[in-house]
Amino acid sequence: MHAGLEELEHLSAERGEGRWLTDDHLTQADVTVNCVFSFLCQALDAEAGAPREFAHLRALNRRCEALPAFQAARLISWRRRADAAAGGMFYRWRITKST
Repeated sequence: MHAGLEELEHLSAERGEGRWLTDDHLTQADVTVNCVFSFLCQALDAEAGAPREFAHLRALNRRCEALPAFQAARLISWRRRADAAAGGMFYRWRITKST
């Protein structure tokens, strides 16, 4: 997992500050990386939502989350708890509805 994030961090750094990952406009790559990065940070309970070593991915995350489409589908809370019966993790999501 860390190696994958490090590679994405390197790619983002190469593209330069304020640029999208693969093009001059938002693409599915940006959306996917942002969603995975956000989920991993929350699932791992990372401080302030993102590990400090991934500055460029955090910047991409802020840019994506500032977009109206992301705000319209914002995850407002999520909690995880051990599901003893299933022997795994149970994730409960609550998503805001766009008006």
